[in-house]
Amino acid sequence: MTLYPHHIRKKIGKNIISFIRLKGYTITSLSRLTGISASTLHCIVAGEMSKHEIYHNNMVKITESLNLPLNFFLEPLSMEKERWQISTTKYILTSSSSTRRSELAQTLLDDLDELLIIAAFYIK
Repeated sequence: MTLYPHHIRKKIGKNIISFIRLKGYTITSLSRLTGISASTLHCIVAGEMSKHEIYHNNMVKITESLNLPLNFFLEPLSMEKERWQISTTKYILTSSSSTRRSELAQTLLDDLDELLIIAAFYIK
């Protein structure tokens, strides 16, 4: 079992997000594919999972479900994005802003982003 420090987990999480968006998955669809709950996947992509064994087991499930080697997400992806795959919408507030969105508002905006990604497949 490989132990990954927090900064490596955050990098892996960003790489997972990039991969699933490029391949047309969402957190929800990846959850169904891997059998890992969506809330656990959110923790993984945020690099917030604290138990090394659980993190490792979930990474094995993710990579096996996607037919990838276990170390695949250690390096940034080198896939070229198509025009429709480039996100044009940003829902995250900048750090200079003094207001914060409620958790519900951010969840709704994240869900909307996933729906827009799915819709992009049908508009292409």
